Amino acid sequence: MPPASPATGPEGFWTTPTSITLIPEGPGQIYYRFGAGPGPWTPCAGPVAVPEGKQVLSVVLVAPDGTPGETESTVVRSDFSVTPIVGVGASAASSASYSGSGTVSGAVTVKAQVRAQVGTTVRRLGGSDRYQVSSLIADTSFGTAQTVIIASGETFPDALSASGLAGCYSAPLLLVRQNSVPSAISSRIKALGAKKAIVCGGPATVSNGVVSALKAKGLSVERIGGSDRYQTATMIARRIAGITGGGGTVYISRGDAYPDALSLSPLAYAQKAPILLTEPRSLNSRTRSELTNGGYRSARIAGGAMAVGYGVERDIRAIVRDTVRWGGDNRYEVAVRCATEGVAQGSNTWAYIGVARGDGFADALGGGIAAGSRRGVVLLTTTAKLNPKTSNAMNAHSGDTRECDVYGGTAAISARTYEQIRGIFR
Repeated sequence: MPPASPATGPEGFWTTPTSITLIPEGPGQIYYRFGAGPGPWTPCAGPVAVPEGKQVLSVVLVAPDGTPGETESTVVRSDFSVTPIVGVGASAASSASYSGSGTVSGAVTVKAQVRAQVGTTVRRLGGSDRYQVSSLIADTSFGTAQTVIIASGETFPDALSASGLAGCYSAPLLLVRQNSVPSAISSRIKALGAKKAIVCGGPATVSNGVVSALKAKGLSVERIGGSDRYQTATMIARRIAGITGGGGTVYISRGDAYPDALSLSPLAYAQKAPILLTEPRSLNSRTRSELTNGGYRSARIAGGAMAVGYGVERDIRAIVRDTVRWGGDNRYEVAVRCATEGVAQGSNTWAYIGVARGDGFADALGGGIAAGSRRGVVLLTTTAKLNPKTSNAMNAHSGDTRECDVYGGTAAISARTYEQIRGIFR
């Protein structure tokens, strides 16, 4: 039932509250409660407001002489299907309805009729460039942050290796140019109220001039950077171990291409776990040393044999016995596999899905961190149309998904692809 005037939700969009009408088919008073366990009963005196999400609704009909019928319960899922106008390319919301089946108690039937906006919040986080997208993603996922992670927006390895570190600090990732801090990023740092910045990568990716510019904004700045992407990844891993105690899971991806590591990013954030990089045909010496000395209990390799060769897998397994490959025929299958395995291991859920283009890294760098902060997953797609593997995964888990963010403007993910995604979650 629509409110008298629109209500503003936490992301700034309008929400329509859900109501349930309980219809007694016989004399008496209906009582209801939400939740499976014992709790107070409320007499039904009109439409019942339903909290958002998956709820257990219990009802009982009490006859005029005070005799209660049997308690009947059903599961009701009620979500707001709206498209907030965020960035570029968002469009209007749609609605749907659901009628629950009747429940029988003796000769009395109590029928619950649910009229709701059923589905998932889908929105596009777009901007004129990767820095605006980075800022917007940080804004929608982090209201405030004492620490921000800074990495290059012109290359991918350091930002991806920083995923677990961002999880340790509950920090967003913000992208910068090699020699300057974009205005959108400067504004976001101020809006977040950040006091500290950790720059991931050496001066070749984020210059000393950028470090000086960050300090000039009143930030305490620390750099974690090595001579190359492999050393930087191991240095970040050492920092993570210093915070968490180490010894958990380590994620491994090829260091000369980004798609598989993009899919690992939300898992690394949620678990506060490192992502190490290697060459496809040989285990990088710095990575080998970190695996040998890091005391890791398990290792998860993202990508097929073309990304990380079988010989490299054997070398990793010789160091970390519990080593498993999460592979696939292409980057889209690998993304689905990583998401599925992340949910299976309990660190992440299908409640939040981030969608990024599979042939570009910029928008997904911050998106992986945002997904991790929501304990969600990232899936990849082509620009022009939704990848079939990605579509299948979304359809399979649409009932579990409450939020889906599409990273980037229409140049990254087309209006057609965006509408395909919205169609799945209607």
